Amino acid sequence: DHDLASVVMASFENAAVHIDHVATRQQAIRQCITRRPDLLILDLKLPDGDGFSLVEWLRQQPPLASLPMVVYSGREISDLEMNKLRLGPTEFLTKAKVQPKEVEDLVLSMVHRIRTKYADLATAGPAA
Repeated sequence: DHDLASVVMASFENAAVHIDHVATRQQAIRQCITRRPDLLILDLKLPDGDGFSLVEWLRQQPPLASLPMVVYSGREISDLEMNKLRLGPTEFLTKAKVQPKEVEDLVLSMVHRIRTKYADLATAGPAA
């Protein structure tokens, strides 16, 4: 949904994060190859496939197999579907129940945790 994507992207304008928007499964694959994302916001409904097939592709890519993700779907997702979609830390949101501001807050919280983890690893140095 391009209109909703615009609203969600606009909510990040003042945040210190870089957002790339892609509208198709194939664009997402190309973008992940070109520039590994720190986090993915995934809609399950894509014009050239679905989120399940994208997650299956991500699982086959070692650098992306544990990618943190927010699944932002237009429908409720069953427990079985959640298991199929889970990569790294994964949160599930339903569009009708969540406002873009809540998506922003969740994503920023997840990005903060990622940055803190990498900062902690960098300051810890090599293991003895």
